[in-house]
Formats: sequence, structure tokens, C-alpha cells
Amino acid sequence: MDNIIFSFSVESLTGEKLLLFASDVTGDSFTGLPLEGNAVCTVPRFPLIPGMYRVTVWARRNQEFLDWISPAAEIRVMEGDFFGTGRQKKAKFGPFLAAHSWAVESDRN
Repeated sequence: MDNIIFSFSVESLTGEKLLLFASDVTGDSFTGLPLEGNAVCTVPRFPLIPGMYRVTVWARRNQEFLDWISPAAEIRVMEGDFFGTGRQKKAKFGPFLAAHSWAVESDRN
């Protein structure tokens, strides 16, 4: 099989779509796929705060869905040290964590 796009989305338990992971968005293309095997998506740091979420998975070729499973699973995101500082983000500020850094720059030349 050729030109297969693998995707999964993460939703809140109320159905709000939060994240999409899709092989076409990252530019990963697959040709000559085996009849049996696994599609593996690596997420270096999962950007959601602790809680329960639902996952939907699908695969398609061109515009034809080959498979669609919704919900495929419920997952629990556990507390972790996302930034390596030992500090946790409060849920009241939203469900996402994003890698970032800060600097202070002088306005003087």
C-alpha cells in the first residue's frame, strides 16, 4: 500500500478537540508498506496537563478513510516535570504546555 496518512487526535472528555498528530502535516510519507505492522508516532514531550482524555485514530489513502476508531482509547496524563524545573502548571490556565524560554534584552545599543 502506498500514500497512507496516519493520524490521531486527542480530545477532552467533553469532546473538545485539543491536539492533532498527522503524518501528512509532518511531511512523513509512506510507500511500500507491509500488509501487517504498526504505525508509530513519537511525541517527545506530551503537551497536556494531567487529566483524562480521549483518543481517535484513523488512516486514509487520498481522501478515502481506511480505518476510523472513535474513541479508540481513554488516556490518563500523569503529572510530570515537563520543563525540568520541578514546578507544575495549574489547570486553571488551560490544558496545554508549550516548550519556551525567556530572556531579557536591553533597549540600549
